[in-house]
Amino acid sequence: DWTGSGSKYLAGYWTLFTEGKFSIHDWTVVVSQTERDALLAVSGFRSIYVPVLVLAVLVISLTATYLIRKKLTPLVELRDATQRIACGNFNGKVRVSSDDELGELGEAFNQMTDKLGSLFSSLSTMAEIDRLILSSFDAGYIVSTALERSRALTPCTVAAILRLDEDQVKPGLISFRSSQADAVLNEKSVILSAADIQELNEDTNVLTVRRADGFPAYVEVVASPDISSVLLLPMFIKQNLAAVLMFGYADGFRVGKEERIRLRELSDRVAVALSYCRWVVRLYHQAHFDALTNLPNRALLKDRLDQAIARAQRNTSCVGIMFLDLDHFKRVNDSLGHSSGDLLLKDMAQLLVSSLRDVDTVVRFGGDEFAVIIENAPRAGVKSVAETIRQQVDESNLKRTDTGQPLGDVTVSIGYDCIRPGDSPGEVLKRADKALFEAKQRGRNRVIAYEDQDRSRRN
Repeated sequence: DWTGSGSKYLAGYWTLFTEGKFSIHDWTVVVSQTERDALLAVSGFRSIYVPVLVLAVLVISLTATYLIRKKLTPLVELRDATQRIACGNFNGKVRVSSDDELGELGEAFNQMTDKLGSLFSSLSTMAEIDRLILSSFDAGYIVSTALERSRALTPCTVAAILRLDEDQVKPGLISFRSSQADAVLNEKSVILSAADIQELNEDTNVLTVRRADGFPAYVEVVASPDISSVLLLPMFIKQNLAAVLMFGYADGFRVGKEERIRLRELSDRVAVALSYCRWVVRLYHQAHFDALTNLPNRALLKDRLDQAIARAQRNTSCVGIMFLDLDHFKRVNDSLGHSSGDLLLKDMAQLLVSSLRDVDTVVRFGGDEFAVIIENAPRAGVKSVAETIRQQVDESNLKRTDTGQPLGDVTVSIGYDCIRPGDSPGEVLKRADKALFEAKQRGRNRVIAYEDQDRSRRN
């Protein structure tokens, strides 16, 4: 830089090397310009650099913010949805509106959430059904629970379970409940034809019947007019048809493959529970009922007597207890065989049951000895019933063998007594047994009250 004429100049120079080629001194070329003109471009750049830089930073920041929000918002949504799933909430959806890979990821995540929610609901329902079902031996409670919880598995209009007896001879019992939250459980008796049973036996997995093809009679019981199709799931116990789980659907609804699998799992659980109930009932029956006569046995006698005494104390009524013994029963077994003796015992059991009221209890006490609990009857009434039974045995057709041969005279000895205030079951049973012993001692084929034998002993 240099100054001249009151102005500041900038000079630039360079040298041409001419001496070696032209034998003259090197030339120096000098260019000079005022500083203002020389630095005019730099001054302009300095004036716009900062605003342009600020604007560029602002544009970059806005662009980065937009891109970050566009990319991170779906990720935040996915994170929050994942946390909801971890807490067991499968209802929230991921809201992703972009049409790129993140949008596809959000849609796939929503589909996965729906499937997980359905699966989790199904597993929870199944676990609850298992817990509720296996905690009870009551088949009615099991059916009611299964129908109630099945609403979480399928959007059916009506759900029903048809139960059959083990021999499939008696009418079946169908229990059904509509899909309404306050729907009550209804029960009706239905009869399945041989064709119905054969059809259910042939299709052991899932069977669909449609109104257009005609519903079977047992399906019509639960099929309201708005039901167009019914899904049938037969349940088998030891390869025998035991029950049928039914779901009715409105027109246009189709059950998917996964839904069918869940309903099949439900039917399998119900079948296991019903089988368990049958097993428990069978064990109870074997423990408390006589295998030959199907009468309550002596293990159940005390329980029945306790209940009768409790009712008598509440109603201030009388309860009578009788012991009956077939006279000379051992001769029948020894001379004609045990089959004839068994037939005589079964005939005797039928005669006693038909001669008494439903509220009375007939028990096979053991061997050829029976016990009878007569409720709400005075002492004179108990004696009248005992005399009637003795006369019926004496006049009945019990005198036959398994081949129809006559047995000869069959008579019965009866001893009885009535409940007294403060009596225990053991005391009244002991008195009735003593009265029976007295009847045998006096020649059999007679009725003796405990007070009679007690008076006789004192005399």
